[in-house]
Amino acid sequence: MKRRYLLAAALSFIVAQPSHAAEWHTRAFATDPKNLVMTPLLDAFRFHAEAASAWYLDELNGDLVSRTKFERFGRAVSSATYGAFEYTYMKDGVRHTRVYYAMSGPDNPFTALGPAGRPMADFIAQDSTRIHAYLRSSDRSSLVATEVEGDQPGGQHQRDAELKALRTIERDMQAGVVTSGGALHAFISQPMCDSCEHVMHQFSAQYNVDINVDYLEGELSEAYRRFRILANRFMDTVLVHIRHPEGPGHPTPPPSAGTCARIYAQ
Repeated sequence: MKRRYLLAAALSFIVAQPSHAAEWHTRAFATDPKNLVMTPLLDAFRFHAEAASAWYLDELNGDLVSRTKFERFGRAVSSATYGAFEYTYMKDGVRHTRVYYAMSGPDNPFTALGPAGRPMADFIAQDSTRIHAYLRSSDRSSLVATEVEGDQPGGQHQRDAELKALRTIERDMQAGVVTSGGALHAFISQPMCDSCEHVMHQFSAQYNVDINVDYLEGELSEAYRRFRILANRFMDTVLVHIRHPEGPGHPTPPPSAGTCARIYAQ
């Protein structure tokens, strides 16, 4: 009798469990010789940096700017955290993938030029599968940033790339554009902070999403240094274009950029 009771209890426990528990995996890359993380990250950088460059040139409106003043803008773009968040889901029996590109920091990077006449978002070229990730004041979400010990006051995690990406995917779920229960493969240019990890776990549990995160290790890692070098080279070409506007019609990477040149070339 006791044995039958235990068997019934065990069966009821199994039935009560969800049919699929979302999985969570992370992987750090100190080096990335096969460009497994570098390629999607450069795509994410290009997605934002080309728009930021066109926006900055539009704000200058033909004026010249000193190297020191430009570098405040260049650093804001090249040092941001970038992420490519590939969300794969099933809809009407068909598998789909949308890539959400996110950049940390304010929607309009700091320029030292004064108030912007137009938002940078006006210059971002997105389509049905390559999506600009951003926060919207009207979002209805339980995914919120948290303050971490040692943070500066001011809600610095409200502008994290990870939060922008997850809230944008969630917004698409609420609108019926994508479905829940899919898989998210995130490529991030540096390790996640505690706030971002917490939001990731929230998102995974709430929407039953399997999450894999590949990221570049800290600032001392070879992979991260290589990413920053490529980002800085691109921003250098923007400065060259500003100082020599009679040159090419758009910023292009220097010939020595290697992989960067192949990816950035128009």
